[in-house]
Formats: sequence, structure tokens, C-alpha cells
Amino acid sequence: LIMKICAYLSEKFSLKLPTAYIAWIGIFWGLGTVHHYMAKEGSVWFISQIMAITFLFSAVYFMLTKKGKVGSLLLSGLFFALAVYCRNHLVFASFFFIFLYMALNPRMKLKEWMVRGTIFIAPFIIFSFLNCWYNYARFGDFFENGIKYHYMNPYFLDNFKTHGYFSIYYFPHNFYTEVLHLPTIISHSPYIQKEPEGFSFIWGSPFFLLLIPAFYFSVSNMIKRNSVDHSISLLKTGAITATIPIATLIFCIMGTGWFQFCARYTLDFQFFLVILLLFSWKDLAKIPGIKFISICLIIVSTMIQYCGAWFEFG
Repeated sequence: LIMKICAYLSEKFSLKLPTAYIAWIGIFWGLGTVHHYMAKEGSVWFISQIMAITFLFSAVYFMLTKKGKVGSLLLSGLFFALAVYCRNHLVFASFFFIFLYMALNPRMKLKEWMVRGTIFIAPFIIFSFLNCWYNYARFGDFFENGIKYHYMNPYFLDNFKTHGYFSIYYFPHNFYTEVLHLPTIISHSPYIQKEPEGFSFIWGSPFFLLLIPAFYFSVSNMIKRNSVDHSISLLKTGAITATIPIATLIFCIMGTGWFQFCARYTLDFQFFLVILLLFSWKDLAKIPGIKFISICLIIVSTMIQYCGAWFEFG
């Protein structure tokens, strides 16, 4: 799915990405991110995330196939709704879909926008009513989804009683753990320790280090006022405006995903980071030896994530 999406984006927005690059992106996603470890683990918590990402990719795929015609738009909206009701904070992925649709249909009039938007959002609205009814049937409250009945690990109880399930109080610790915290190296195979709260997704998937030069080039282009294709700017903006609220909510959750390899919650926004890298490739290509560097980072990412899979099946 992700290779299909990359190929469609390359074709529709004249990125001229080499087929080999698209293939390497597929290898990275399947084997070099926490998706690899999670897909093999098979528990209900992990399966919900894998399903959410699969539905999210399907939603993007159907929006791309026919530039959001009515049939494909309805399917896209259906898969978006399925993704949201696997992982509720993916509702903020809607920002990416808005900007993607704008890039695909730059001359659409407001009235048609409203009609198409209603078609896309209709499955989500239907699912939301069903979810409220389900909550009421279970707990006597339309908006209680069971969090306060969560049988959590004792490690989290004190924080939960003091700060609740969501709080800005958790942000500094979770941000450090999921973005900055280095993995713990051990002296025996597989050499990376599986930790209760995990470690940085960037060190788990070092290919994401390319976001640093990508960010540099983006800022440099803004300062120098270099012309950038409008549709590419729209898609970068969509990816950023989806990532920020999803990541913020994740960092404000009571925990980071108990006893895990790497940082599994961050998988929910990693796709949008791949999109940013995809649309920064023309700038990144200016770096000497970038193809070799990229391949090396993807290989290292797959080796690190193999350690996570080893913990489950080694």
C-alpha cells in the first residue's frame, strides 16, 4: 500500500521518484519501523494500531486513485472512519486529507467542495453515532469509552488518580522517551534491550534522521523565497498539520505503551513524516552521497527493528 501511494504521489505531482527509491520506502516501512515488530506480536493493542494504519493507507490510496471522484471519495471516507475508530486521535489525519484533496482538485468551487466534503465525512458521522450508542449500551454514557474502567498496570495508577488519562503533565516525560531517549545496549544478542516504556522512534528507525536536513532545506527555501510547487507546499502543510495534533495527544497520554520495543504509539504519525521526506527528496538529492546514506539508514533501521522481532520470536 505505501509503495502504491508513493508511486501515485510521484506520478500526480511530478516528483519523478526512481522506482528503486519507492521500493526502499516500502522496505523501510515494512521492516525498518516499529510496524515490523508490532505486526508480528499479535496482541489486541498492537493489532488495533496495525489495522488503523492499514485503513489510513487505504483511505489515502482511494483518494489518490481517481482524484477523489464520488465513488473513491466515499471509500476513502469509509476507510478513514475505520482508522479513526481503531485509533481515535487519527481524526486529526483529516487535515492531511483536506490538503491532499486541495492539491488534487485546485480549481474546485466552494459548493462542490461542500458536497464532496459531506460525502467523505458521512461514514465518520455514522460511525460516531454508532459509537455513542455502543458507549451508552455499555456504560450508560454516550461519551464514556471505557477509559475509567481500564485495568491498568499499577505503575500508572498514581499518575492516573492525580492527573487523569490525558494531561500536559505527561508531555515532557513522554516526549523525551518517545523522541529522544537512546536505546539501552546490552552485551548479548539481540544487543538492544526491550524496555517498559520503550525508547525513541528516531533511534529505532534512524532513516527519520533525514528529517533534519529536510527541515533545513524547507526553512532555507522560505528564507530565500525560492519558488516551490504549490501542490507540494500543500501536501507538506497537510502532513505537518496532521502530525502536530496527533503527536501532541500521544505525548499527553498517561503512558507510552507499556513494555515494548521502540515507541509504538508514534507509528500513528510516522506515515506523515514519510510524506515529508518524500516531498523533500528533490532538496535532499542535493546532498552528496544521499542515495548511499539513505540506503544505509534504511538497512540500519531494519537491523534495529529485527531486534524487536527477535524478542517475540527469537
